[in-house]
Amino acid sequence: MRAWRLKEARFAERRNRFLVEVDMEDRPTLCHLPNPGRLRELLQWCKGLPAGAA
Repeated sequence: MRAWRLKEARFAERRNRFLVEVDMEDRPTLCHLPNPGRLRELLQWCKGLPAGAA
C-alpha cells in the first residue's frame, strides 16, 4: 500500500467531475478528486453551514 503525505489546501473551484483547483502554498494547483460525489454538501458541512446554503 502506498502512503500519501497530506498537505493543507483551500478549495477554489471544481473544474469537472474528477478535477478540482485548490490554493496550496499560495499557488493555484490542480488536484485529482477520487470521489466524484457531493462535494458541495461536504464543504458546507465542514464550514458548519446548513444543507442547501449557497
